[in-house]
Amino acid sequence: MNCKPTTVYQSYIALFVFALAMGILEAIVVVYVRELYYPNGFVFPLKTLPKHIIAIEIIRELSTLLMLGSVAWIAGKNGLKRLSAFLFLEYGISFITSL
Repeated sequence: MNCKPTTVYQSYIALFVFALAMGILEAIVVVYVRELYYPNGFVFPLKTLPKHIIAIEIIRELSTLLMLGSVAWIAGKNGLKRLSAFLFLEYGISFITSL
């Protein structure tokens, strides 16, 4: 089997695609949650979410961070490159998908 090593450019393209898909998925979840708990938009006072839903949201957020961290770990060859990949995934694409 003759496999060429992945170039840095290819790695960043793969990171970008993953982060874009992840950001869109997160945005869809937010739309669902808002529609379920605030079908008429945000009106003050805001509804308090049940404790079990808050716990699920915290687990969902932690799971998202772990998934992004895992991909960043695979993408980087040292600590600084892994950190930069994670920050790119977490903040760079998150910003774009939230526009």
